[in-house]
Amino acid sequence: MPDYEVETLRKLRADGVLIIRSARVPDGFVLRNAEQPDDKYDWVVAHDLNAQKAKILAAVALTKTSDTKELQRIFWQY
Repeated sequence: MPDYEVETLRKLRADGVLIIRSARVPDGFVLRNAEQPDDKYDWVVAHDLNAQKAKILAAVALTKTSDTKELQRIFWQY
């Protein structure tokens, strides 16, 4: 994630927008708190899901909860 995007995403999260980080490469994955302090920023990571799959899972998960800790648990499980 480029450093110039971090502040914008932090502001969006402060405004209530859910931030889910995912990889765009076919076999890539995002490690929680590795390149960005996801816990500090209250972001969710998709881990091994690409952006398309993460979007579908987020849509389904958001029908149950908007709590980022619970959403992260769902992303770890599925």
